[in-house]
Amino acid sequence: MKMCRLIAAMLVGGLALAAASEGATIAHWTFDEGSGTTAANSDGSATAKLQFGNSGGPDSADPLWATGYSGSAIRDDKPTSNVSYARNTGGWTATDATNMAPTGSFTIEMFINHDTFSTWGDQQFGLLSYRNGSQVQYVMRSYVHHISGDNLIGIFVENSVGDTNTTFNTSAAGLSMVANQWYYLAAIYDDVAGQLEIVLRDMNDDTTVSTTIASNGMQGITGTPNPLLLIGSEAGGGRSFDGLIDEVRFSDSVVAEGDRLYNPVPEPGTMGLIGLGAMFLAKRKR
Repeated sequence: MKMCRLIAAMLVGGLALAAASEGATIAHWTFDEGSGTTAANSDGSATAKLQFGNSGGPDSADPLWATGYSGSAIRDDKPTSNVSYARNTGGWTATDATNMAPTGSFTIEMFINHDTFSTWGDQQFGLLSYRNGSQVQYVMRSYVHHISGDNLIGIFVENSVGDTNTTFNTSAAGLSMVANQWYYLAAIYDDVAGQLEIVLRDMNDDTTVSTTIASNGMQGITGTPNPLLLIGSEAGGGRSFDGLIDEVRFSDSVVAEGDRLYNPVPEPGTMGLIGLGAMFLAKRKR
């Protein structure tokens, strides 16, 4: 009887843990469609879809489908342009637009894989940007310093109280990115502490570096929502990212290390199998 209660607790705990993790997710684009010109939001509002290229159908600006870190991913074959891989569709609701700019804590995660790096100036590859009309919310960039050759991750968060515009030298921190290798990248803002953490992890050997700075959060959407989310570029400058992007996820909370994309929470069905396994082992010991 005690073992049954233990297994029941494990199952309930697993379901609660999975629900808690998913409950904080605003959007998660896995890019596992593998074909087509749109990407669905797999965890969050069904209307928060992404459209590839410059139109509602196939066009020359569409990214390519490729093998991703998990399943499929999107890849640009026009790195000298400033065309986004994907952007929000006209079907986004006002709630979708507002939710993508939480004024409290947030976590933005993705997997990236460079084909090449910029080789002149401080040419910046846009990874992601979001704005409401002319009002910028946040921008993420990847580039190489033109003198030192160090890898740099740039994060910009706009707030009327004070903007955050920081650059993280990952090479100086102990992790220099190389081409054709998957990396996990996250921007994690803790509203209570007033701190922004940038995390980069090499998915080949799990080397992880991070930096934490004092920061304000996003200012949020004001006025009539007019969202422009770009994945793979940024509006108004730089170049589109040259490589692959996979598993872009937004959360309105500080995602703990154990719940990050590279270390996902087991699905409820998995927890059920664990419970059944425990029951089987218990019976064998009797």
